[in-house]
Amino acid sequence: MGDIAAAWQRFVPQVRSHWKSCAEAGLPHTDANLHATCALFETFVRALDAKAPPLDEIRKLYAGIDMLNEQHDGGLFETDERELLVTWIIQAAEMAGINPADHDGEPGSEWRDF
Repeated sequence: MGDIAAAWQRFVPQVRSHWKSCAEAGLPHTDANLHATCALFETFVRALDAKAPPLDEIRKLYAGIDMLNEQHDGGLFETDERELLVTWIIQAAEMAGINPADHDGEPGSEWRDF
């Protein structure tokens, strides 16, 4: 397991906890879309650990998140999810060699719609 994959595994409990909290509050966060979200991130992580170009992988990840969000009428990924997930994406990009300062603090922000 690469460093980014190990970091993701340490982060997953926070994502699961967030999803559970949202579901309990009546939001559209289910086990199924948690699984789909994690699958998107696991694909991203494997690509980064395989030394794929980080910005390309961020673009692909955001496209997947956008598609999943559309399936839930734009209500699955809101401010709280953005604050949780984008923070981790930036950390993963740093681990892959991207300097966030070179991208106004958020590599790939031009592709993020949530």
